[in-house]
Amino acid sequence: MSWLDEDGIEHESDDTDESPGEDLTIGFEPDFDLSENGIHDNDTINPSYYRQGKMECIDAIEGLELPFHEAQILKYIVRWRSKNGTEDLKKAKWYLDRLINISIDDIKDD
Repeated sequence: MSWLDEDGIEHESDDTDESPGEDLTIGFEPDFDLSENGIHDNDTINPSYYRQGKMECIDAIEGLELPFHEAQILKYIVRWRSKNGTEDLKKAKWYLDRLINISIDDIKDD
């Protein structure tokens, strides 16, 4: 059985008692100290790792009217240095690979 996490990443479930509805990130600690990057602020809705440069990530996504997969790719690329490092790059790649597969399937259907 598989399930999607909050970022839309598909996971295979195992035979543990944990269900996909539980917060599996409790106790997760990143491989680096985020406080050194100055991103620990009290804004949980609009954290600073999405507020870099002259434009917020959400403003770019909405302004460009990006479809879901493209928006996810941009989101992970924007925040990777300030939040989850390589893990976010892998998530961006996962969405990019899906987008490539979708576009290849669309071409085949034409």
